[in-house]
Amino acid sequence: MEKDLYSHNEVFDEIRQSPFTVKEAAEYLEVAEITLRRWIKAGKIRFKRVGRNILFDPDELKTSKKNKQALKS
Repeated sequence: MEKDLYSHNEVFDEIRQSPFTVKEAAEYLEVAEITLRRWIKAGKIRFKRVGRNILFDPDELKTSKKNKQALKS
């Protein structure tokens, strides 16, 4: 039988290697999208633009999640 609810770690522990959207990155970092957009504007987090889309490298997000306290200041 498959589980109905999965913990945050179960979902994101074995993180995929495809780029994350703003919505996905915010969920992974456990912050609101507006907070992530502020960090982008302030240059606190690295991202790529593909057309009008903002994408995040999974490895960069892992590093950012480990250093989340530094992002908040």
